[in-house]
Amino acid sequence: MNILYYTPVNFRCRDIESVAAKFIAGGHKVFFLSQCPPGTFHESMKQLGAEVSSIDRPNVAARVLAIIRFCRKNKVDVCFSHLEPTNFVSVLAQYFCKTRFVIYRHHIDEAKLNGFDQSFAYKLTYKLAKTIVCVSRQAREYMINVEHVPSSRIFHINLGYDFNLLYPLPVKKAKAEKGIRLLSAGRLNKHKRPHLNLELLKRAVDAGIDCSLTFLGVGEEEPNLREMARKYAIEDRVIFVGYTHQILDHMADADLLVHPSLLESSCVVVKEAALVELPVMLCQGVGDFDDYMKDRINGIVLPRERFVDEGLVVLQEFSKNRQPFKETAKRLRTEIISRFDIDNVIGEFNKLIGA
Repeated sequence: MNILYYTPVNFRCRDIESVAAKFIAGGHKVFFLSQCPPGTFHESMKQLGAEVSSIDRPNVAARVLAIIRFCRKNKVDVCFSHLEPTNFVSVLAQYFCKTRFVIYRHHIDEAKLNGFDQSFAYKLTYKLAKTIVCVSRQAREYMINVEHVPSSRIFHINLGYDFNLLYPLPVKKAKAEKGIRLLSAGRLNKHKRPHLNLELLKRAVDAGIDCSLTFLGVGEEEPNLREMARKYAIEDRVIFVGYTHQILDHMADADLLVHPSLLESSCVVVKEAALVELPVMLCQGVGDFDDYMKDRINGIVLPRERFVDEGLVVLQEFSKNRQPFKETAKRLRTEIISRFDIDNVIGEFNKLIGA
């Protein structure tokens, strides 16, 4: 079978790579096509054995025509389309070639939170999509109950990873337990709520706890965060790294991942933290966290409205005894590897495409 992955991005997506590698190992021919110039994603897919291409077109009509031509030329049987920009193109192209288009949904309510849920392109995408894969149970329920997408079109398949192949772990270094190194990883936008991490840092410092905070990621909130750090007089304790491919190295050097985000479906950052046994602190009732996160068992799960207040209590406990938190991280690693290992989900993909 000829399988195409079609995306609007060129940075690595290890869940896609893991599934693609399984398809290639199973004898399928895999193509990778981006709607942007080549990047690290192309390099990785090529190393796995996929045929990679990039078709950067200026408008929707040109993109639709390009994907139709690509599918016809390469006799593509199934196209997995990831993220909204390519999903819109895919649902329009599906009427002009024999390829079966599978629309991949990586969010729950991001469209509503960011105000594009009523846009023509978004509404038409989910009206025309014939097969939709979402990465969490909560996303499927939201689509059915709020967006009124017929349940027969929606399939929930967990993200799947070949953890050994795609995540070489950094060499562990002995950590000097002086101060608490907090880590924030993700887009710096208002729904990820990175400002709460600064508030937490400020409260902790005022309470006499030696803390620092590193931000990994970029976004429109960065100038506001820098100004907030200056206002709180904690800028010497805050580092902005920006976008990085070395996320596991930063996680291995940190003491606690602080993740107050409200914008998740199946969070990759928490899975990455688990791999290096970094304790995590996150919000209850967000994405699929409630399906596998258990407070004080494999992480710290806080009410979203009281993240800073209760987070401060956690940091006070952490400063006195880190060992219980390290134990939660070990249990989370076991849970993540079990739940999201590629071998546990590839069967769902094979069933979906009839392989």
